Amino acid sequence: MKTRLHIAICDDEPQAASIVTASVETTFASNGVDVLIDSFLSANDLINQLTTFSYNLIFLDISMPEMDGVALGEKIKRKNNTTEVIFVSSNTDRVFDTFNIHPFGFVRKNNFMTDINNVIERYVRDVVNSNDYSSIIQFKSRGGFTSIRTTSLKYVECIKNIQFLYTDDDNEPTKIYSRMEALEEQLAPHGFIRVHKGYLVNYLYIKRFDSKDITLTSGEIIPVSRAKYHASLDEYTRLISVDTTR
Repeated sequence: MKTRLHIAICDDEPQAASIVTASVETTFASNGVDVLIDSFLSANDLINQLTTFSYNLIFLDISMPEMDGVALGEKIKRKNNTTEVIFVSSNTDRVFDTFNIHPFGFVRKNNFMTDINNVIERYVRDVVNSNDYSSIIQFKSRGGFTSIRTTSLKYVECIKNIQFLYTDDDNEPTKIYSRMEALEEQLAPHGFIRVHKGYLVNYLYIKRFDSKDITLTSGEIIPVSRAKYHASLDEYTRLISVDTTR
C-alpha cells in the first residue's frame, strides 16, 4: 500500500504558506510519497484542529502574531510526541531556541529550496522508508490522541465500554474508548488476533496457544473463546509461517 502522510503547514503570511505547501507537496511526490496537506494561517486554528486530528509532520513558521512558533511546537509535542516538527523561518538566530522540542529539521527561508529538499529527503529515508512509520498506530482518546508502536503493544482488553492497551514497558495500561470491532479492523493488519470478544492479542507475544487460553511471553494468561479458537489458531499459524524472524 502506498504511504500517505498527513501534513500541516502553519504560517501567518498567506504567500509564504502557499509557497511552502506547494514545495512540500512537490518534493514528497518526487520521492514517491503521497501527502494530504492542511494549511493554517493562525496558530490557534492549528491548535483547534489538533483536538480532533493528528498529523505525521508539521511545518511551522517561528514569528507569528498569535503565538511564537517555538511555543506552538511545544504544545504540539505535548499533544502527540510522535508528530515531527520542522521549522521554516528567516530567523536563523532562533534555531537554538527550538532544540528543547527536538525538531526534525530547520528550513531557512533564505536557502529554502535546498533546505526543504534536504529535510524532506531525510524524512523519507529515516521515517517513511523505515519500519518505524508504519508500526505506529494512533488511538483516539478523551484527551486527544495516543500513539503506540504496534510492536510494543502486547494485547487489548475490553471491560464494558473501555479498552485497555497493555504494552511491554510494564507501565499502567493506556485507557481508550472505542469499539472492539473498530480496533480489530485497525490492528489486524499488524498481526493482532481476536481470540475472545474481550481480547485482541499481538501474535509476536504468544508463547503457547491452547484451546482455552494463550500464554504470553510475559507470563500473562489470555482466555480463548470456544467460538474463536479454530479461526484464531489458523490465523496464528498463518502469521508465524510468513514471519521469517521467528
